Amino acid sequence: MKEKNLAKVLLFDFPLKNTVLNAKYTDIENDLIRLTKIDLDELLDQNLIPKQDTQVSATAFVGTFREVILSWISHGEPLGSELSFQTLIEFNMRGIGRDF
Repeated sequence: MKEKNLAKVLLFDFPLKNTVLNAKYTDIENDLIRLTKIDLDELLDQNLIPKQDTQVSATAFVGTFREVILSWISHGEPLGSELSFQTLIEFNMRGIGRDF
């Protein structure tokens, strides 16, 4: 419970009040999007995924993980989190046109 409260403060409250932390959080998220785009570009070059705007796909891919994790922190982590992660991965893979 203590870790959940700390995570909530760090991910919700503090970034809104601290521009330095908010900028760092944004930098980390942008790095994740950039790395995801590189992977998607490679898949696209190999014709393993349908033609798409990989910047948009990468942003959506990272965003779904962020939103689900923030929801878990806010409302409580789901039971069977391994299944939840698998569901999220499969959802994202279908979103880029690749069945898992």
